[in-house]
Amino acid sequence: MSKIIEISGYMYEANVIDLTDEELESFMSALKLGDEVWETNRGLEERLRGDSIINGYRVEDGAPLFSVSFDGVKVPFEKFDVSLDLGEEPVPKLDSHHLVLEKWCGSGSSSVEITEPFSPEKLKLFTDKITLPDGARHLVVSASYGDEDLEFQESFTDEELIYIVKKDGEVVRL
Repeated sequence: MSKIIEISGYMYEANVIDLTDEELESFMSALKLGDEVWETNRGLEERLRGDSIINGYRVEDGAPLFSVSFDGVKVPFEKFDVSLDLGEEPVPKLDSHHLVLEKWCGSGSSSVEITEPFSPEKLKLFTDKITLPDGARHLVVSASYGDEDLEFQESFTDEELIYIVKKDGEVVRL
């Protein structure tokens, strides 16, 4: 008889791509003229919305905004050998302009079906951290059971933010 291991809760995703001076000027011109910025920057939009550099379940102020369960029963976080501390990271030096996409999602879930007896020591949580070009810092968690990653099921975007961080640190929201 199979059983389900599931993570559910709030998720975060981000992607950052470098912009050349010419690409920045293209965005700034479109904004100034009130044009649709993506019409002349389709390739950048595709890259930005491609594979994220970070994606997982949110942690804020060291507290998980998600839960882990086995066959519907919540697994306490004390069972896991994982630090949910963001730690100290320096703000990156800006050598180029950056286009940033951030997404906050609710009702995210991932799961894996197992047929053998559940072994809590096989369920591993992994953290990933990012410091964005504007200095914002985030920590997310993903999981695996044995050699299998939990399979993403769904999430619903609550908020999406796209902006440019210029070399001088100025932030321009799109």
